Amino acid sequence: MRVLVVDDHEVVRRGVRSLLSQSSYDVCGEAADGNDAVEKARQLKPDVIVMDVSMPTLNGLEATRLIRQEVPGSEVLIMSQHDSPAMIREAFKAGARGYVLHRLHVLKRSQKRLVASSASLCVKVTPGRWDVLGP
Repeated sequence: MRVLVVDDHEVVRRGVRSLLSQSSYDVCGEAADGNDAVEKARQLKPDVIVMDVSMPTLNGLEATRLIRQEVPGSEVLIMSQHDSPAMIREAFKAGARGYVLHRLHVLKRSQKRLVASSASLCVKVTPGRWDVLGP
């Protein structure tokens, strides 16, 4: 299964790529914003797109709408820190097939440095089904 990972934070993209690669998924590309996600979805035609909501230039919900219209064979899984019921409803209205929460935890803060860690999350994707395997 070919997967496109979309998030404006490189550390999150790297972590999701690592988790998916360990589970023998083919991460065919990465994008850092919604416009790049739409373009890469057109080019790469992935089976699944793991998409953040809050990104610069074009947010994940608008990118999802465009991708579902232009690349209908690609399914979108929203992965976000936003847990509002309204946001989750909007994601499904945009065409997402699933919505997974992740949390970013600040571990250490100094004057010029911020160290953060994203909670690990493993999602099993099979045709027509998304399973969260664990945090």
